[in-house]
Amino acid sequence: MYGADYDGCIAEAYCLADDEWLEETRNEISDKSRLATTLFVLFLGQFGAHRFYAGKAETALSMLALAVPSWLTLWYPLGRLFLLVLAVWILVDAIAVISGQMKDSEGKLIKKWQIG
Repeated sequence: MYGADYDGCIAEAYCLADDEWLEETRNEISDKSRLATTLFVLFLGQFGAHRFYAGKAETALSMLALAVPSWLTLWYPLGRLFLLVLAVWILVDAIAVISGQMKDSEGKLIKKWQIG
């Protein structure tokens, strides 16, 4: 299928480009701790603490702006609806953090479990 001299590379340039891509991918791991991010999302997720930690201040402020009115108007059906939306957002973020798919503000994956 690939020819007699196939050794995993189709062409020399392709192999070189693939090796460079692999090296770049290794360097795209965030310095942020996945353990800290997980703890933030589990205990302070409604306030966007995990997003503040990851450097995503805009979306963290959006979560905060959704949480405060939701809790203040919990007696009103619209407040409960906003709280439900926030809960789904937190659940999605928690799954992303725990599975190692969440990225920081620089687009790097938060993968390391160690703090520090």
